[in-house]
Amino acid sequence: MSGGHGGAMRRGINGLCLKARKAVHEGANIDWAGNSELLRGP
Repeated sequence: MSGGHGGAMRRGINGLCLKARKAVHEGANIDWAGNSELLRGP
């Protein structure tokens, strides 16, 4: 793999990882909110 191509590929992978991490983080926040509601009860 050439250096330039590898750099572009790495940037793309890092972008995907950031998006995935953000989605997971947001999903975790939603889950925590839902769980705390359930734990608190009616």
